[in-house]
Amino acid sequence: MRELSEIRALSFDCYGTLIDWRRGVREAAARVKSLAGADFERLERDRERFDAELGRGAYVPYRKLLGESLRLAAREQDFDVSREAAAEFAERMRDWPSFADTEPGLARLAARFRLAIFSNVETTILRDTLASRGWPIEVVVTAEEVGSYKPAPAHFVEGLRRLDLEPRRVLHCSITDYYDLSPARALGFRTAWIARSGETLPPGAEVDVTASDLYALDAALRGL
Repeated sequence: MRELSEIRALSFDCYGTLIDWRRGVREAAARVKSLAGADFERLERDRERFDAELGRGAYVPYRKLLGESLRLAAREQDFDVSREAAAEFAERMRDWPSFADTEPGLARLAARFRLAIFSNVETTILRDTLASRGWPIEVVVTAEEVGSYKPAPAHFVEGLRRLDLEPRRVLHCSITDYYDLSPARALGFRTAWIARSGETLPPGAEVDVTASDLYALDAALRGL
């Protein structure tokens, strides 16, 4: 707890931790006419798998990666999604809904900490998302800016440079160990698992704080 009392900034994954990523994907995919009759639960799982695989390759703009992951997932069920339909699906990211606790939770946390977002999306997508919501975010690092996707370390290294803080003074917060918590820990960040419904940590993964949402995260940090 003494170590956590040194925290000066919180960094967040955005899509999945602050934005309801899965709901956004489901609702956007449901608007793709060629997917009528698809198993959307399976589509969601398959799309996430392809998303991770594509992200390991050379950097391409995330909208292209997102659209292609949908097309590949659709093929697993013998559905054909055109490139045009996939592009329309990806463009809807800007409108994906926030979790109910996100805006008030960030406001509470911003009263005591500097806030940052490290995201795998393109800069314009994230800027549009933030502009429409008015979140109190000081530092933003995107995959487009660093030329790679998390879990590569570039987001975290650049985030520390912009915050001008040592890793131990930043608490990185996410729903996922693979993309966020594990690489952050490896660089010396403190980590907080936002344990939203359905998310799990792999066996052996260690975090400094576990919270069900941003309200619980704020309460845990106030307890320091």
